[in-house]
Amino acid sequence: MTQVTNTVRFVLDGRIVEAQGERRTTTVLDYLREQLHRTGTKEGCAEGDCGACVVMVGELNAAGTGVDYVATNACIQLLPSLDGRSVKTVESLKKADGTLHPVQAEMIKCHGSQCGFCTPGIVMSLVNLVQVLPTPNRQQITDSLSGNLCRCTGYKPIIESATKACAKPEALKLDDSADVPLLKEIQRAKVPTLSLDGDIIVQPVVRTRKGNEFVSPATLAEVADYLVKNPTTTLLAGSTEIGLQVNKQFSRPDHIMYLGNVAELRQVTETSSAWRIGAAVSLTQVETLLAQAYPDFTEVLRRFGSPPIRSTATLAGNIANGSPIGDTMPCLMVLGASL
Repeated sequence: MTQVTNTVRFVLDGRIVEAQGERRTTTVLDYLREQLHRTGTKEGCAEGDCGACVVMVGELNAAGTGVDYVATNACIQLLPSLDGRSVKTVESLKKADGTLHPVQAEMIKCHGSQCGFCTPGIVMSLVNLVQVLPTPNRQQITDSLSGNLCRCTGYKPIIESATKACAKPEALKLDDSADVPLLKEIQRAKVPTLSLDGDIIVQPVVRTRKGNEFVSPATLAEVADYLVKNPTTTLLAGSTEIGLQVNKQFSRPDHIMYLGNVAELRQVTETSSAWRIGAAVSLTQVETLLAQAYPDFTEVLRRFGSPPIRSTATLAGNIANGSPIGDTMPCLMVLGASL
């Protein structure tokens, strides 16, 4: 793996993008629109509610043979968290010969777009859905759209578009074969960097001239070491809270630590009496985990935010932010959960 300092590297449509000189609080949306001119991705609310900014963020699957994607609100995700990952925007869907993705083609035929502002985000939510569910039922389609607001169509033609697109499931899967070797090339180190004396050195993704940093450790040892040295560090996981603070309050924390690459925090372990859920496990993963044992809790999570929010937000973050409207706490208290 080559090492590029002070550079955010991610894969976009078969090429490596190196973002240099950007603020550590630059959002994915702003970088896509202003630097890469991917203007299909829109800003509506800038707080993860409307879905106009939905893109797909991917990482290598466990076997290293393909890419696992999640639908993501680009408006509240910070650019440095993309380091080592891949991105698909609505512009990524058109093939080299100009052929549209089946979801796009059916949106045209079914008149699923009117003013068109929300359409790219809707398309991306649906395309993300059919990557793992090529023949979704109506409930799954409507659930996938619960984070996309449209004031024109009434949704009926959009749902019809999705249903008709899935008549040819073999054409729904994105070709990410060109991205896989590039993701292997830029993947982040899984072990700490050590000094000659054996001390941990947490390499920053972004460092400013003032010494402010965005770091993305891979191990708990690095997390602990950095927090001891920088106790006021802001911990970042799903960015569904911090992204709001950046956009609405113009917050610029001196030190930001992204936990999304810490393997120990992304694990769920099971004993005879409990699940131990890591602090970086997403609400979508928790939803799947609880589906059979606690269907009522699963239903609460299904109504929580939207798929792009749940795919990045964490159960630990919902607890730690201390919000009086934190949806998971009543269920966790009833179940006698330990923190």
